[in-house]
Amino acid sequence: MENWVKLRHDCSPFVIFTKLRLGAEEDVKTRNELKKPEEKVSFKLVANGDRFAVLREGTSGAYASVVFKCTESEISAHPEAGQSHQRASADPLRATLTLTNEGDCKLKTDKEELTCWQFRKKVLEDLFFNF
Repeated sequence: MENWVKLRHDCSPFVIFTKLRLGAEEDVKTRNELKKPEEKVSFKLVANGDRFAVLREGTSGAYASVVFKCTESEISAHPEAGQSHQRASADPLRATLTLTNEGDCKLKTDKEELTCWQFRKKVLEDLFFNF
């Protein structure tokens, strides 16, 4: 059996936040590669210390973003609408970390336990595909 104390120690907000950022960088790269010619948007990631944002920018100046933040006890993602963006901003998704009985580190929301990719999908899907 694994050493649960070490596993839980490694299940820290900083470690998981870094994994989320690296995964989001890959998500942005992939989404830009899959962009159809008629989609007049581009996607990028901007990082700044304890936060990073995934941005969607259109040729008309419209933009939207999801801002990821990390504290000592919580990771959150805040969808934000920019100018000329017609979709309403969704509520932030907040998660603490938990270690499952299988030894996996998960992001625990008020409704479910998510892996890093599931957390990113939940907050980035509308930004990437619904505009």
